[in-house]
Amino acid sequence: MAGQKEIRNKASERMRYKLLHKFHDYKERFKTRHMCVGCGRCIHRCPEAISIVSTLEKMNNAIVKITNSNTQE
Repeated sequence: MAGQKEIRNKASERMRYKLLHKFHDYKERFKTRHMCVGCGRCIHRCPEAISIVSTLEKMNNAIVKITNSNTQE
């Protein structure tokens, strides 16, 4: 971030924001595809060996679960 200021202090919070914005919020807001181009560079470059594919699958399952529980109320 410009000025070396972090809005989200924890790395986990920054990762969550990036994933939600790139794969969920953008698609919801613009009613188009998500921002990922499917190159796979993030998988190979991650220093913690986090699989974006499995992370997205977990995130998608959580969103579906939340959406389904909200519609059943």
